[in-house]
Amino acid sequence: SSGINAEYGGARCFFYYSRAFEMAGRLHEIRTVLHGRLRTATLRHDTEGQAQLLNLLLRNYIHYNLYDQAEKLSSKTTFPETANNNDSARYLFYLGKIKATQLEYSEAFQNLNQAIRKAPQSTAIGFFDISRSAVKFLYSAHL
Repeated sequence: SSGINAEYGGARCFFYYSRAFEMAGRLHEIRTVLHGRLRTATLRHDTEGQAQLLNLLLRNYIHYNLYDQAEKLSSKTTFPETANNNDSARYLFYLGKIKATQLEYSEAFQNLNQAIRKAPQSTAIGFFDISRSAVKFLYSAHL
């Protein structure tokens, strides 16, 4: 039990680490570190860490409009099935956004629709932004 909490705590630290670099306009500087930690989390079967780090990397690529690299990462990795709904919703949102920019609208529609369903109903500010953005992309993908 304490090992699980330690893994999740470590994963949350990387969220704040990444957020600090994003706010400073230096998000690109940590990409290599995040990739290394993703490899470590994968080898250790740390599903919370894998989910968090994969989302952080996708966010990083999308932030710089590197959709091809984001798609390559998502196609070469497997998102953990046992990840919590919050991380799953983020992942599906990022996948939907990637697919929409690649003009794969039916896949984008499916991913964004699932992201909205998995996002918490009594939502935090970050999830409100994701849900609102997902709805926008969902409508554009549906059209």
